[in-house]
Amino acid sequence: MLVIGWLEGPTARDLVRGGQGRRAGELAARWFQRTASLPVKLGPPLDTAQVLHRARDWAAGLVADDSALGTKATELAEILARTQPRESAQRLVHGTLYARHIIDLGDGPGVIDWQRFGQGPVELDAGTLLATISRIGLLDKTRESEVAQAREAFLAGTAGLLDGRSLAWHQAAMLLRLAGKQNRRHDDRWLVRAHDLLGEATRLANIAG
Repeated sequence: MLVIGWLEGPTARDLVRGGQGRRAGELAARWFQRTASLPVKLGPPLDTAQVLHRARDWAAGLVADDSALGTKATELAEILARTQPRESAQRLVHGTLYARHIIDLGDGPGVIDWQRFGQGPVELDAGTLLATISRIGLLDKTRESEVAQAREAFLAGTAGLLDGRSLAWHQAAMLLRLAGKQNRRHDDRWLVRAHDLLGEATRLANIAG
């Protein structure tokens, strides 16, 4: 593992937006397969109980923004509480592995912004990654095919590594967070986008149950 100031190359998000969804998924899968084998025991615990606590805070923030949106977010948080997955093996996790944090170096993946790393279930990072990739397709329907290809390639490349229900749970939790981070500065479409993200999050949370 090499730690430097910056890595040059397109991010996984850039790849999906640029019509290379499969490459993005394959690249991310290679990273997960590698980190799963690393015997690194550094960093604080990052467990599902902490994610659930934050999910309730994210829902509360949406209540203050819009009553209908807040109701949907609160209901989602309750589903997450009922479907909280069992803890899997604790491994090195990035903590906030957005698609923009994985960089295509040509001969393999690089990952930046490690300030929130710790020890937790691999599904935490995987759910975060897939949530940020799926957001691309949810907010831009012209990218749905590339998003699907990225997801398929990632799941194929991590077969046997991830628990499906736990993955869906963590993805749902991150979509809840992303719903509260919609840009409100330019127009009112953020509300529609937030509802779309919460709708997908609710679907995934029910799968986790």
